[in-house]
Amino acid sequence: MRALPGELYAQYLSPISDVKQQGGELNVKKELYVEHIAADGKKSLRPITDVAQLSVGDKVVSRLTISLDRAMDFIQLKDQRAACFEPIGTLSGYRWNNGFGYYVDIKDASTNFFFDGLGKGVYVLEYSYRISRAGMYETGLATIQSAYAPEYVSHSASMKMTIK
Repeated sequence: MRALPGELYAQYLSPISDVKQQGGELNVKKELYVEHIAADGKKSLRPITDVAQLSVGDKVVSRLTISLDRAMDFIQLKDQRAACFEPIGTLSGYRWNNGFGYYVDIKDASTNFFFDGLGKGVYVLEYSYRISRAGMYETGLATIQSAYAPEYVSHSASMKMTIK
C-alpha cells in the first residue's frame, strides 16, 4: 500500500488587536496622525496613540510606508479603516506621488492601491479622513502583497482608538 500525499490547512480566529506587524522582503507600516492647526495657521501632525484625545470632526492622516528589498511588479495594498473614518477624497483613479504612479480604489471599509511596479526602496503614501462618530474603534490593518508572487506579503498592526 502506498501513502498518498496530504495537505493540512489550519484556520483560527483572533481579535484584530492581537495582530502584530509582520513583513520581510516586502513590508508595510501604518501610522495615523491627527492634524492640528495652530493659532498662527501652521499645520502640524501629532501621532495617534492609545491615550490620544480625538473628537468628531478631527482630520486624521494615514501614512503608509512601503519598503522593498528588490524591484517587484503588480503590488496590491489594502488599507482597512475604522468605522468612524470617512475618507476626504472619495474618487477612485490614477494618482502620481513623489515620482511613482498607482491606482486608488476607495471602498466602504478600505482604500486599495494597485502598483504596476515598484523599485527597491522606501515609498510613502498619505491620505486623509475625517472622524464621523464617537465610540471605541480598531484602526484596521494595512496588507500588501505581490500579485505574481503571493508569498511576498506583509501587514501592519492595528490599534484601538477612543473618540469623544
